[in-house]
Amino acid sequence: MVTDFPGSSPSVNFMKAPPGNDLKEYNGAWHVRINDQWRLSFKWGENGPYDDIVVHTPIRKAFQMHTDTPAIPSSTGPWLHQLTLDDLATHGWSRQNHFLPRELTLALAAECRVLAAGGALGFAAVGRGTGQTLRPEIRGDRTLWLEAGQSDACDLYRRIMETLRLALNRAFFLGLDDYESHFALYAPGASYSRHLDRFRDDDLRIVSAVIYLNPDWLPGQGGALRLHPPGEPARDVVPLGSRLVLFMSAEMPHEVLPATRERLSLAGWFRRRAP
Repeated sequence: MVTDFPGSSPSVNFMKAPPGNDLKEYNGAWHVRINDQWRLSFKWGENGPYDDIVVHTPIRKAFQMHTDTPAIPSSTGPWLHQLTLDDLATHGWSRQNHFLPRELTLALAAECRVLAAGGALGFAAVGRGTGQTLRPEIRGDRTLWLEAGQSDACDLYRRIMETLRLALNRAFFLGLDDYESHFALYAPGASYSRHLDRFRDDDLRIVSAVIYLNPDWLPGQGGALRLHPPGEPARDVVPLGSRLVLFMSAEMPHEVLPATRERLSLAGWFRRRAP
C-alpha cells in the first residue's frame, strides 16, 4: 500500500489536524482514524511514513483472555489474507506486520517464558528418526510442540492459523490438511544455520510460517530471519512482535542469525495429508 503524505512535513505532528484524525501511538505504531470501523496504521521514520496498513478498529478489543471462546481478531480477515496470498504467489514469501494483536502476542510470549522456566522446552535436534542428534553449533533453539487445549492463547492462535489454511487452499488448491506448530526460544547468541524446512524423504510440509513474539525489538539486537530467495539477494526480516513470515517450505532456504537478547517465536508448517 502506498500512501501520500506531504513530503515537507517535519514530523508526524502535522497529522493531529483536523482533530477528527484522532492521531494516537500504540502497539509500536501511529494510528489515524478513517471512520468508526477503520484506522490507518503506520510507522514514522526520518524519511516519513512506512509499513502503512489499514486496520479494522475492533482488533484492539478482539482478544479477551478470560472469555470462554475468544473471537478471532479481525486483523486476520480476508484483506490481510489477500495481501499474504498475493505476496506468496508473486515472490514465494510474504511478511505481514500486526498479524496478531498485541494482547495475544504478549500472552503467547508470557506462556513461552513460563514453560521455558519450568524446563518444558527442550533443545531441538537436527536430522530424522534414529539419526537425530543435538548440534547446537547448527541449531541452538529450544522448542515445545503445541497441543489442542494447551491454553486459551494457543487455542486462539491455532484458530487464526486455521483460517489462513483455508485461505491458502482456496487460492492455490494445495490440499493442506493440518497445521503443526511449536514455540521456539533462542538464547542470546543462539542461531540456526541455513536449511530448508522439507526433508528429502518427506514432502508433507508445504508452507512454512513464523510468528514473532518479541515486542519492541530493535534491528540492532540482531536475530533476523535471513531468507535466500532463489536467484535474488538475501532478505533479512527483523523478528518484531506480531509479525508473520510465510514461505514455501521446499523452495526457500533460510537461517536464523544470532541475537543479543532472548528471541521468541512460533514456527509452524501447513501440511498435506500423507498418502
